[in-house]
Amino acid sequence: MKMSTWNIFVNNFWSWNKWFYPAKPTLPRKPWHPDGDIAFTQLPKERHSLSSLMIAHLKDTDSTLGGFTVCTGSTVPNSGGKVDGYPLNLAKVSDPKYTISKVFAPAKVWISTGWVSAYGKTVRYVSSMMIQGNPMQDYSDHKLHVFDPVDRTMSELGEFYDRGSYYLQARKATQYSLDCSSWDAVGCSVAGLPLSELTLRYENIVSQGWCQRASMGVVAASAEFVWPAVASDGQSTELDAPPIGAILKLKESARTRLTESGFGRGVCPQANAVMDCYSGPGIMIIDSGGHNTTMLEPDYRWDQKDLSALKQLTIDDFEVWTL
Repeated sequence: MKMSTWNIFVNNFWSWNKWFYPAKPTLPRKPWHPDGDIAFTQLPKERHSLSSLMIAHLKDTDSTLGGFTVCTGSTVPNSGGKVDGYPLNLAKVSDPKYTISKVFAPAKVWISTGWVSAYGKTVRYVSSMMIQGNPMQDYSDHKLHVFDPVDRTMSELGEFYDRGSYYLQARKATQYSLDCSSWDAVGCSVAGLPLSELTLRYENIVSQGWCQRASMGVVAASAEFVWPAVASDGQSTELDAPPIGAILKLKESARTRLTESGFGRGVCPQANAVMDCYSGPGIMIIDSGGHNTTMLEPDYRWDQKDLSALKQLTIDDFEVWTL
């Protein structure tokens, strides 16, 4: 749910510190845990025997054109085609620390219900993070990610439904230490994997040339799940419904088609850097819902004219693979 008009007014009027918060924070390297964990780094090895049927299932159950959407956030691109915003926020030492608690009380981050509980732990939080990440404006799967370099923790607060001037309301919360392994860093996705590790970032993908696994939610997932997913919220019992944990891998024929259509690497370098991720590590299905949408972390450097090449992709350009 989006922020109410009143809360937007209150936030902008009272959050003086947002004017001093870094507009372009220095964020940690990603993956957060460079330990070679195969849950995030291993290339898919086996094409699913029902791949064609699963792709058809995803296409038939989605109302959007082509059944595949790439999103850089809800922020409207400016005249230069850029998108502003950071769903991952870097906490500063001066930011106040609040206790994650079920019980609503002043000066606490209020979590109404728990999924993977982080109750009793603390998170550095300032209201300007809501402006930078703006999870209520429908991106990053409604998650507010907070990286604390002092405590070396990553906090994921999600499913916001209202907010007041001095507290945060969310239905899900997780927190893990960056000193633990990737496999132990359980996040808010139903697959049990941290969304912040599976959202492609400009700095890593374009600037550093990394090739990382992406994530997506699908309209109709199976009630089954495959490793490394640890759970599923899918409702379908049909054999052609893709399981949570399956990976969509971009066909080389799709890359060739886009190049021949004038969307090659020299014309659209950003889009092709993203497609390198789609055709290598692939896109893991980690949730149901979301209209077959995969996320790029909002960043002012994304060029929407360049990324328009990704709009040429459809769900038919992918195959279903597993680890």
